[in-house]
Amino acid sequence: MGDKGLEILLITSRDTGRWIIPKGWRHKGRSRAKSALIEAYEEAGIRGTVRRKPVGTFIYAKWIDKKGRNFDCLVDVFSVSFKKLARSWPEQNERKYVWLRPDTAARRVSEVELKQLIRHMGDAKPRALRNAKRPSPNQHQ
Repeated sequence: MGDKGLEILLITSRDTGRWIIPKGWRHKGRSRAKSALIEAYEEAGIRGTVRRKPVGTFIYAKWIDKKGRNFDCLVDVFSVSFKKLARSWPEQNERKYVWLRPDTAARRVSEVELKQLIRHMGDAKPRALRNAKRPSPNQHQ
């Protein structure tokens, strides 16, 4: 939590520039939580600690190619306690980032389930928005 209370980190996607949260494929030999922390660093330069259990999930359509083929990806969302911003990181020149209060962040993202999850981030109990089977090859963090 920052000086303004809970803040949500949004980054732009590399393909369309829409606002999203850091996410990515699970890293081989790493837990889902550790993979999420790695992605937060690679995509936004975030250094911090991650909670082991996800605060929620959402599903979005992952575009594969220019022909419009896609598939649904189940994303586990992990809470990261921000410690510091790295001086440089792998995707630094490919994305923009912004810290926003949950209500403002929810208005910026386009994925409906992600909007709902962000709106509920201030709730006392974390919640999963969808009780779906975990598709292992398509799993994002």
